[in-house]
Amino acid sequence: MVRTRAIATCETKSALRAPAPARPAVAPFTPSRSHATRDSRPGRGDAAAVIASASAMASSAARPTEVSFTAACSIWLNGAFGAGKTTVAHALAAELPDALVLDPEQIGRMLRRVVPAALRTSDFQDIPSWRRLTVATIESRLRDHPGPLIVPMTVVNPVYFDETVGRLRRSGITVHHFALVACPKTIRRRLLGRLSPPWATWWALRRVERCSCALRSPLFAAHIDTEKLSVPDIVATIKRCASV
Repeated sequence: MVRTRAIATCETKSALRAPAPARPAVAPFTPSRSHATRDSRPGRGDAAAVIASASAMASSAARPTEVSFTAACSIWLNGAFGAGKTTVAHALAAELPDALVLDPEQIGRMLRRVVPAALRTSDFQDIPSWRRLTVATIESRLRDHPGPLIVPMTVVNPVYFDETVGRLRRSGITVHHFALVACPKTIRRRLLGRLSPPWATWWALRRVERCSCALRSPLFAAHIDTEKLSVPDIVATIKRCASV
């Protein structure tokens, strides 16, 4: 029994001391066509290829992207605060199956939260970012959804009007602009009759005269006198004039 264990132990030690079988020779790696193509891409090839690729990318980024808005349509509803823009916008959208309402005031509220206090103003339209973001948001929305896109927003500053409505038109977007007008007395009555925070009503009341006078300018045509028109009448007028 002892002799058997000794033989087994010797055999085990011999097996442990035996050299490991030699590995088969591996042929040197030769890149195939796919490897050669992959390794020749910028970033994996020589420095010249990397520089050339970076230059091409910079040149491409510098060129503005051409976007076609031939089928895009926007209906911009202007008017003094309290003229009924939002009410008309939603009534109009309800009659146009593919219409969407985009309120740039939401962009202004967002900017008020993120703009440093030193740069804030009583009117978010004075923030240049608001004008740029409003245009960019409308353009982006129309790329995904050709419209019609209804935009209820008061803009009475001619420069701001050109930077928003004018810029959209220059980009190729068809903008049907309508100014909902009424006498200051009617606007004040509407403002006092709507459910708004007191500070918002006070802010709007202070701008009635300025907005009412400015919007009478031919720059803000087409004008719709809302004094004696109901909301359905205004909607019908807009649909007829915009051919939607």
